[in-house]
Amino acid sequence: MPYHSTERVDLPRTFWNAFYGYEEPVETVLQEHSPLAQASHMPDVSYLVVHGDADTAVNKEKHSDRFVAAMKAHKRRVDYVEVPGMGHSGPLPLAVIQKEIDFVLSHMKRYPRSNSLGKMGQENGRPVSPKDSVGAMRGAAKRSVASS
Repeated sequence: MPYHSTERVDLPRTFWNAFYGYEEPVETVLQEHSPLAQASHMPDVSYLVVHGDADTAVNKEKHSDRFVAAMKAHKRRVDYVEVPGMGHSGPLPLAVIQKEIDFVLSHMKRYPRSNSLGKMGQENGRPVSPKDSVGAMRGAAKRSVASS
């Protein structure tokens, strides 16, 4: 995400709105929330990352390529599909759509009831507020940055 804030004219305002109110400088917050900083804390499940080589909104080399490399370095199972000629939001070739469907269906069969929160908004049967969830994520992010 640190790269995002310099890639497009609209993003500094968007990031300011998203992270307004944090005590840390915005650069620190962006680093904490970067998928790269989270790679070592991502659950040990399979991932499918799809990125078009004609995407002008998100730089493939600075984002997906680096994220996938970081995930693989942390021994995560990642299938990376690079789609020639595809921009930020498509069009997706039918073969990629089928790959996405197959990926989701295979995990629904493998982990039919594996939602770690159980019912949405509950953890171990007790209600979880959005503030609790965000606090836990921020704590994990800070530990990740501190250990890097």
